[in-house]
Amino acid sequence: MSNLRDLTSLKEKYRFEEYDDNYPELYDSEKDRIRKALVGIEIKIHHFGSTSIKNVGGKGIIDIFIECSQSDIQEVSKILVPKLGYEFRASGGNTNRLFHQIEIEGRRYHVHLTDFDNDEVIRSLAFRDFLNKRPNLAKEYSDTKRLASVRAIKMNTRKEMKQVYMATKKSVINKITRMMAKSD
Repeated sequence: MSNLRDLTSLKEKYRFEEYDDNYPELYDSEKDRIRKALVGIEIKIHHFGSTSIKNVGGKGIIDIFIECSQSDIQEVSKILVPKLGYEFRASGGNTNRLFHQIEIEGRRYHVHLTDFDNDEVIRSLAFRDFLNKRPNLAKEYSDTKRLASVRAIKMNTRKEMKQVYMATKKSVINKITRMMAKSD
């Protein structure tokens, strides 16, 4: 496995990829691997992020939410690391969830571990579902992500890359969020 934190790997992380029809299959395969490792623990597993939205390009990272009871979070985290080979990071930039990452056959997978019915999970899945029903808006989001990637890889630190990437996407995300609120 490559070092997921070195600068070359980070620049690769922000490289834009067109949508790949294999994303759902890659997610399903990893979901099955996770379920087998966590047998006996009540969990919900969800695919979110760009790879879960038809025809949206992005970083090509398979983002996975695992929801479980607050009392099981540490146990689940401990299983992901030695049993499945994930690298643990306390928050991945978000203190409301535990973050795990792995690279499998050149593909990054990020697991976001949180408690049941977390508002972030609900919002992320609603965002995914909203864009999957609106291909023109999904294309606009994808085009913005392409621009964000181009800008991010010009940066020289993890912090700069993330800031530029997120800042570039902010206006289109806000636009989509406003549209979602109006459609309720």
